[in-house]
Amino acid sequence: MLSCRNTISAAAVVAAVCPAWALTPVQIEVARSAGTLKEIHLVGASSQRLLIATWFRQQCRTTGSSNTFDVYFSGVGTNPGGANHRAYACELARKVGNWPAGTPVLLTKRDVNDSEIAMQPIARGLPVGRMVVDSTCVATGKPSPATAIRTAGYACAGVRDGLADAGISDVEPSLLQRPPNLPAGLTALSNAELDDLDKGTLIQTNYGVAVNKKAYRALQISQGLLDASDPFDDSAQKRPRLPRSFVAAAFSGQLSGSSSLTPGWTKVISSAVYGPVAEKQVNVCRMSVGSGLQAASNAFFLGVPNASTGFGYFPAGQTLSPDGLTSVDSPVRAIAAVGNFAVSLAESTWGVENCLRERIENAAGGAFGLAIVSLENDPIASGGSADPGYRFVNVDGVPYERSAIQVGSGHDFVYNTVMQWSGTRLIDADKLAFLKTMRNGVGTATTLRAADRAVQDGYLVSPLRYAGLYEDLVDADLRQFASTVDRPVRSSLSPLRVVK
Repeated sequence: MLSCRNTISAAAVVAAVCPAWALTPVQIEVARSAGTLKEIHLVGASSQRLLIATWFRQQCRTTGSSNTFDVYFSGVGTNPGGANHRAYACELARKVGNWPAGTPVLLTKRDVNDSEIAMQPIARGLPVGRMVVDSTCVATGKPSPATAIRTAGYACAGVRDGLADAGISDVEPSLLQRPPNLPAGLTALSNAELDDLDKGTLIQTNYGVAVNKKAYRALQISQGLLDASDPFDDSAQKRPRLPRSFVAAAFSGQLSGSSSLTPGWTKVISSAVYGPVAEKQVNVCRMSVGSGLQAASNAFFLGVPNASTGFGYFPAGQTLSPDGLTSVDSPVRAIAAVGNFAVSLAESTWGVENCLRERIENAAGGAFGLAIVSLENDPIASGGSADPGYRFVNVDGVPYERSAIQVGSGHDFVYNTVMQWSGTRLIDADKLAFLKTMRNGVGTATTLRAADRAVQDGYLVSPLRYAGLYEDLVDADLRQFASTVDRPVRSSLSPLRVVK
C-alpha cells in the first residue's frame, strides 16, 4: 500500500493523493523532483539557532490538521542532538518574498564552525558541508508534523558540499578577520570582499555567563543566598554573582586550582562552605577560534582584538600562529574535578552546553566550570524536561534580563547579530527576496512576541528598527522587546551606550 509519509515510489501519485502534511523526507524528495521545492541554505551563528527556527515556523502552516512544519537534526537514533546542522521544512502560510502561500520550503542551517563559516565561504563562493535532507533521514518517533522547534522528527546523518546562500555572525564581519578571532587556515577578507557583502543588523543578542549547577549552588551558599540544608533554588532573587574580573581571569588562563600562588575558585567560593574548594580545577568550556560567540566574549571580557593596545590578555585555549596573522586552537589539559586549569573547545553552542552538562556537571568528584552561552538557551525560561546542568549568573551582580537592559540597569553583554550574503554572487531573485524578508523580519517584536520565553529573553529589537525615543513608543509589543542601547556600527569593541 502506498504510504504518503514513508514511501518515495510513484512520486506523481504521492503528489496527487497526499494531504498537506508536514514536509517529511518523502514529500521533500517529491517536491524536489518536481522542481517545486524551494531551498535556503544558511551557515553560522549557532547562538541564534532557536531564533531562526522560531521565525521560520511563524511563516508556516502550523494550525491543527493543516500543520506542515517538520524538524530535522543532524545525528542518529531517536534523540539526535542537532549539534552541527538543523533544518526546518513546511508549506508557507503566506507569501514570503516572491514565494506564495503553499510553497514548500526547506531551510537548512549549519551551526558547526559557527561564524567562521558565515564569512569566507559566503564572500568567496566556497562550498561548505550541508546536511542532506532526503529519504536517508530516519524518523525519531517524535511528533511529525512537529509541535516544537527543539524536538526533531527526523535524524539526518548525511552531509554534502554545496554553496550557502547567506551567513549569520554574532558580531560584525570585520571583527573576525584578525587574531584572536581568525582561525589558522583562513586568510582575512580584503576590504573589497568585505564591502561586497550585503550585510545588515539582524537583532541584538543577549549573552550570559553560565556555570554548572554544582558551582552555582556553592556560589549561592557562599554568598548567603541559601543555607546548606536548603533545596536548589532557581529564583532570580537567589541568583549568585561572579565578578567580571574573575570571569576575565578564567577566560585568559589567569586562574588555577590546587595552587598556593595563583587564585582559583577560592576567590568566589568560601572554604567554610565547600571545604575542598582550593583543589578544584578551573574548567572553561568555550567555542573554537572563528566563533562569533567567542569573538563577543573576547571583546567583552578581554578587550581584544584592539589595534591600538595590542592583545592585552590573550584568550586561553588558543595560541597565535607563527606569522601572527591567525590563531590556533590549543585545548588546555582535560576537564577534571581536581587540578589546575583546563579549556575544552567546541564547534557549536550545543557543544559548549554539552561540555557544561556531561563533562563537568555529571563528572565524578564534583567538578566546577563556566562558559559563555546565549540567553536564548536559558534553562529556567525554556522549561524543558531535560535539565542541561547549568545556570546563568549575574556578572558583577548586574541582572541579565531584557527588562533591566532596557532601563539601563542590566548588563552590557549585548551585541548586534549580523546577516550577510554576497552582493555579486547571489543572483537568484526569489532567494534574495526571501532572505531580505527574513533579515527584516527575524529581529522584530512580532517574531519575539510569538517565541517561547527563553528565546524572548535572549534578544532585543535593535534601536535601528524604530524611530523616536523608547519612552514615546505606543506599540506595546515593541515596548516589551525594544532595546535602548547600542554600539557604533562595525565597532563591537566600543562600550554599549544609550541611544534611544
